[in-house]
Amino acid sequence: IFRELERDSGTNLLEECGNLLMQTIRSTNDDTGQELPPLLQASYNSAQRHGVPVEYLGERDLRDRFPQFQEHDNLVGLLEPSAGIVRCELAMQIAMDQARESESIEILEETKVVSIQEWPDRVQLHVVSNNGDDRILVETRRLLVSAGAWTGQLLPDWKPLLQVHRQLQGWIT
Repeated sequence: IFRELERDSGTNLLEECGNLLMQTIRSTNDDTGQELPPLLQASYNSAQRHGVPVEYLGERDLRDRFPQFQEHDNLVGLLEPSAGIVRCELAMQIAMDQARESESIEILEETKVVSIQEWPDRVQLHVVSNNGDDRILVETRRLLVSAGAWTGQLLPDWKPLLQVHRQLQGWIT
């Protein structure tokens, strides 16, 4: 989807730089990668499920490909060559600009979602304007919730499963 946005906008949004996940393992004589540590196994399973090419790097392979890890014992990795960095603010701006140009999309700005109700075939959002006067009911077949620390308020059944952690971001240019 980011490549489509890039093509449509003529703007570079995705920088493919690869990603290397590493985890320590118990010392073994086997460098075949038959048993992945839990984090790498979960990542590998997800990659397989979604058709994302990844490569297991045993201790020897990791040291050969990435010499900076020569001094680290019992370290294995999972390399995803096509992973990258998305310029998220720019991508969101371009997506919003495209949505504004579409006649079939309505953007509700300065509104607050006060509740979400799920039905077997649809999801209803109850939305209120910032001044509290306008109440709007929005229906959709699918919904992606990215409410951050407020997710537990919108989805009370999920609240026991959620734990809020502060995430700091930094930009290097």
